[in-house]
Amino acid sequence: MASNHLWQDIFNTLLVEIGEKNLRPGDRFQSLEEVCNRFGVSVITARRAFDELEQQGWIKRFKYRGAFIAKTNSPFSVKLVLNCPWDEVGLPMQGSPFVQLKLVDEMRKAATRMGIDLQLFTPALISSDMTGANIVVLQGSTLSAELIQGICKNNNAVFAHVPMPIDGVVTVRHDLRKSVDLPVRHLLDMGHRRIGLVLTRIANDWMSPRFQAYEAGLRRHKLAMDWRMVAECISTDKSAVFSAMERLMNNPCPPTAVIASNDEIALAVMDYCRLHGLVVPRDLSLVGCDNTPDGEEARPGLTSVETHFDRMAEESLRLLLASDASNNTGSSDTVVAPELIVRGSTAPPQHVSLR
Repeated sequence: MASNHLWQDIFNTLLVEIGEKNLRPGDRFQSLEEVCNRFGVSVITARRAFDELEQQGWIKRFKYRGAFIAKTNSPFSVKLVLNCPWDEVGLPMQGSPFVQLKLVDEMRKAATRMGIDLQLFTPALISSDMTGANIVVLQGSTLSAELIQGICKNNNAVFAHVPMPIDGVVTVRHDLRKSVDLPVRHLLDMGHRRIGLVLTRIANDWMSPRFQAYEAGLRRHKLAMDWRMVAECISTDKSAVFSAMERLMNNPCPPTAVIASNDEIALAVMDYCRLHGLVVPRDLSLVGCDNTPDGEEARPGLTSVETHFDRMAEESLRLLLASDASNNTGSSDTVVAPELIVRGSTAPPQHVSLR
């Protein structure tokens, strides 16, 4: 090594070896100690070579676990299973279009950053007969138990964006309770005591934890649960949301604030307020969920819960890489914490509410 930059020589040597040894993404990489001993250099010099490899995306280091190959000339291939029908123009036919499209977009971005070859599949192309594949299933909780078990038995699989853990499966999901707990705390801290909740069916697996968090938040502040403050929508259509709002606002003591289970519903609530001469947030504070561009661009800007689809996507792919490297999929449950983004749609109530 004639160069005055020993770390650079080590970097070049290790980079060549990644290609020559046919290492795959997810394979364990050499440790700092091994590189120090092999090249007779200090930890500082070896770490500089590692930093450069990671900065260029060739390796990924994890605390307490070491370094793993992140990309090679032969990309790690992942099948992304979209567990809902999509129409001929590429739009989801079930659930929130924003959520579905955002999930796919963030998965694609994360795969590009990590040097992963991502292929889109629908449930019709997935069967329990598949073997040896790396699979991320989006919203796979509705698949049959037999199909889930078959997929996990014969493949390296992660189930992402599911409402709850699945026994014996690697899952990555949002903290549904916290996505309502954060707005409840925010509104209570502002002085609101009559807080409405607009959501789709409470019995739904996605809505039940949110309702529980709403009820628990009120209970912490010694506020009685009032079912007249909860309105279910049969859909997210504007007409359904308007009907739900009519039920809330026709109460003898209507809410001074409303939490909606997603931004689509919250924006429909804004339209309802405009139609009925209510000013947000003067007459009604409003919080949504998913932090959509439409909510950010609304006037006033919509206070919303950022559920971090980007973190969920990267964590799902990281778990695939790590489990492939260790040849052990096992089971685990990773919960991505949400964040409340406060904008102009929330403010203290104009009049002090009676408890």
